[in-house]
Amino acid sequence: MSPVPIHLAVEDDLSEWVLRRILHDRPVSYAVGPVFKQRGFGYLKKQCSAFNNLARACPVLLLTDLDSRSCAPELLEDWLDGPRHPDFLLRVAVR
Repeated sequence: MSPVPIHLAVEDDLSEWVLRRILHDRPVSYAVGPVFKQRGFGYLKKQCSAFNNLARACPVLLLTDLDSRSCAPELLEDWLDGPRHPDFLLRVAVR
């Protein structure tokens, strides 16, 4: 079976490493393409709609953390300005 192509969007090197490790441990093989990474969540939040649109062509896995938010659903609602594409995997690390 051919590897599934996927793009990553992360805050930092540690987040990238965590996602690569998670994907490596899955029963499906993934081919990680571009990794979109800048320091902190601001870039990810600003580009969230673009990543959602990109998921139409290739799955996108985004990892962020709660920072000062009280819950993940609140963050997700704030970041997305429309429906989430099924291939846009938006994940929030919680305490």
